Order: sequence, then structure tokens, then C-alpha cells
Amino acid sequence: MEIFQIIVTLVIGISQVVLTILAFRFSNNFQKQQVALAKQNASIAHDKMQMELHTKFSDEFEELLPNLLILFDSESPKNKTAYGEEQEAINTLTIRKYFNLCAEEFYWYKKGRIDKEVWNSWREGMNDFYSMSPLMQELWEDNSKDGGYKAYYLNGPTDLFDVVKKIL
Repeated sequence: MEIFQIIVTLVIGISQVVLTILAFRFSNNFQKQQVALAKQNASIAHDKMQMELHTKFSDEFEELLPNLLILFDSESPKNKTAYGEEQEAINTLTIRKYFNLCAEEFYWYKKGRIDKEVWNSWREGMNDFYSMSPLMQELWEDNSKDGGYKAYYLNGPTDLFDVVKKIL
């Protein structure tokens, strides 16, 4: 009987070890699957947010674009006299809205919600527009004095624009 008890105890012990190993392997595989799923969900959420931000910024830009084009036209030497003071006020408001849009795009880029490739493309376009408008350059210079750029959550005035005046 003693040998029988030893064999039973041994079988129970081995069974417990085997079950523990199986449970550990199952648990470890399950954890790996959970981590992979969490990474995938985070990536999907990031892509969704980036798409939503891109759509929002594109819509805002589309809304500003007609006034930006009028701004560029009104600053052309041949058309300077064709536009009055009212247009100058509209131009200033349009530029301020454009600065806000650019700063918001930069803010989300700094937070990692906009990829570097997208940001570089947008920033290149920002600098193209900046280079075409003496009024935009003047307002940005004035705004940047005494740290005014900080109101846009920027570290410096060159976060948005290269701040190199270009002649039309």
C-alpha cells in the first residue's frame, strides 16, 4: 500500500507541474496576444485621430483659401489701388485666422498626433504662403515681438515660418 501511495503522490505532483507549465504557457501567449491587440488598437486610434485632424484642418483651410487668394491679389503692385481699406481689414483678419490654423496644426504635430511627413508638407505650404504676402510677414513680425508667438504655444517665431522675407 505504501508504494501505491508513493506512486499516486508522484503522479499528482507530476500532474500539478504539467498543469502549471501549461497554464503558464497559455497565460504567456494570452498576454502576448493582448499586448499585440493593444498596440494595434493604439495604431488604429492614432490613424483615426490623424485623419480627423487632417479633415478638420483641410476644411478650415478650404474656408480661408478664397480670402487668402484675394489677399495675394490685393498685394500685387498692379492691384494695390483696386482694393480699399475694408479689404485690408478682411486681409488682416484672414491672416490672423491663418496664423491660428497653422499654430493649431503645429500644436498637434508637437503632441505626436500628426506625422512628421504630413507636418513637413504643411509647413512647406505655410512658408510658400508666408513668402507671397508682405502683409503676412509684417503681421508675423509684429506678433513675434516681445514673445507674442507664445500665444500660439510656440517655442519661437520660426516654429511656423522660416521668417525669411521673400520678394514677390
